[in-house]
Amino acid sequence: MIRPALCLAAVTAIAAVPPLPAQQAPAGPPPPPPAIAAMQRLDWLTGEWHGSGWIEMGPRGRLGFTQHEAVRPAAGGTVVVIDGLGTAPAPGGGPDRVVLSALGVIAFNAAAQSYHFRAYRGDGNVVEVEPTVGDQRFVWGYADPRAGDIRYTITRSEAGEWVEIGEASRDHGATWRQFFEMRLQRQP
Repeated sequence: MIRPALCLAAVTAIAAVPPLPAQQAPAGPPPPPPAIAAMQRLDWLTGEWHGSGWIEMGPRGRLGFTQHEAVRPAAGGTVVVIDGLGTAPAPGGGPDRVVLSALGVIAFNAAAQSYHFRAYRGDGNVVEVEPTVGDQRFVWGYADPRAGDIRYTITRSEAGEWVEIGEASRDHGATWRQFFEMRLQRQP
């Protein structure tokens, strides 16, 4: 014999169990972590680049050079590494000489919501700055005790070139004078 109180308890217990969620089709892959999403804004730089440029070398005047840049993501896409080497013909012939050599590391600090750039230069100096990253644009700069404020702007041209301009200001950014330019093409 079934007792009414026992039936009521069983029905109440079954009713208290939440229903299983309805099966839904996956909505696609989950969004990337904030650091990876932020670094994807620099994907256009990835690859091997080659081209030429010029730099003003003080009283020695303007020097033309050939530049190679290798750009790759690292650390699971949370870092971008840029390795650059510029060479120019040696005076009087002979092998080309190195005129520009640098290694840059760009990262995104998710906690601070800011980018960080550290450049290791061939002269042994290190530059650490908080760059500005925009739509196919990367701007960074620093104060130089000899030249004043220095600013580099890297953009992607309509033709897909890496165009980089270097400028200096001796009046804290009121006016700028260009001292550097290079145009690079992505290599196949």
